[in-house]
Order: sequence, then structure tokens, then C-alpha cells
Amino acid sequence: MKAPLPLVVSVVVALVAGCGKPSACPPGTQIAEARSRPPLSVWCQDVKSPKKARRIELFETGRKKQECRYEDGVADGKFTAWHKTTGVWLEGEYAAGHKTGKWTQHNDKGVVVAGGEYREGTLVAGAPVAAPATCETH
Repeated sequence: MKAPLPLVVSVVVALVAGCGKPSACPPGTQIAEARSRPPLSVWCQDVKSPKKARRIELFETGRKKQECRYEDGVADGKFTAWHKTTGVWLEGEYAAGHKTGKWTQHNDKGVVVAGGEYREGTLVAGAPVAAPATCETH
């Protein structure tokens, strides 16, 4: 069942405005844009380097769904996605918009179920991991 729109808007507003909850943006960044319609998301601009940003997508509960770092509008840096009610689902890094280095996928119990080594977006060793929902398609 989908959450009613007023609840969804309230969750994003509470995250953006503070309202006793932690800010959706990490320290050293500030909110550049927030979406109150699904998928809920917040763009956090780096205060020292305007070319750097993070896109944080949220579950309807306000919990982080995934976080991707960007430089000049291209995925670049650490990527993390979470299960809806438990811990990390997928983690790895991007360089110039491509998966790079070690990527791991966890089940909802935290056990690694896939892991691969990527170079310029191509799997070079191990097993492929799930594709992120939004990081690669910004």
C-alpha cells in the first residue's frame, strides 16, 4: 500500500527542514533541491566545492534508500544502497560515471551474496552485482 501524499510530503519536509530529525544532507553539504514526490530525493551540494554533490534517495519512511556522489554531474565516488528495513544492500565506487574497483551485494541478513571487481564499468573478476536504480541514469 502506498503512503498517502501528505505523509510523503511531510517526511521530506521534516528531513529538509530539520524538525527534530537529522538533516538528509551530511555535514559539509547543503540542500540544493528536494523532491517530495516519489522517488523522494535530496540533492546535497558540497559547500567548499560546488562541482561536487550527493543524491540521496529515500524510502517513503524517510530512511535512506541509496546515496551516490557526483562530480560535474557525473557519478564519481562512493555509492551505497540499503535494504528497506535492514542494513547495506549494495556498495561500491564510481569513477567518471562507471563502476570501478570492488563492489559487493548483501542480502537482508548482511551476508555477501555477490561481489565483483570492475574496471571502467566492465566486470573483470567475480560475480556481477545488481544495478543501482538511479545513480547511473542521472
